[in-house]
Amino acid sequence: MKYSELSNDDKSNLTYSQLLGLNDWQVLRKKIINRDNYICSICSKESTEKYISGDLIHFGSPSIHFYEPSGHEKDFKLELIITKRVSLHVHHTYYDLSNLPWQYPTESLQSLCAECHQNIHDTTDIPVYRNGNLIDDIKTCSRCNGSGYIHQFNYHMNGVCFMCNGDRYYLK
Repeated sequence: MKYSELSNDDKSNLTYSQLLGLNDWQVLRKKIINRDNYICSICSKESTEKYISGDLIHFGSPSIHFYEPSGHEKDFKLELIITKRVSLHVHHTYYDLSNLPWQYPTESLQSLCAECHQNIHDTTDIPVYRNGNLIDDIKTCSRCNGSGYIHQFNYHMNGVCFMCNGDRYYLK
């Protein structure tokens, strides 16, 4: 669903994580990840997910390989190869509370793997603005460190922080 298709009441009640689920953000997210060649801009891990004709395809799934080491027909070695899934996030290098997630210049967005994205939020204060003015009276969520996401809990609610509900910040 697009943001423009929502009623004003629905728009005012959306959390940040819900905004990231809208088509407006998903289109920009795909564009940024494609621009960055499906590679984390910090550690250079390649995504195991690719968008092909608009569909999300997972690569690097577990696969089974058979080997015949001795030359005998019935002596096979079974090897299960599991590739760790690498999905990319699109990181905002700053936040402006007066902007929707897709209303940023593309230069301020970068593709990061989940680990690098969380590390940035754990170790760096991301500037937060409102209408272009830096906000000093903002408190970062202490559970997710302002990412709105907890990688270890990606199996529950897609990892949305349960403390701030994905909003990332509190006004003091």
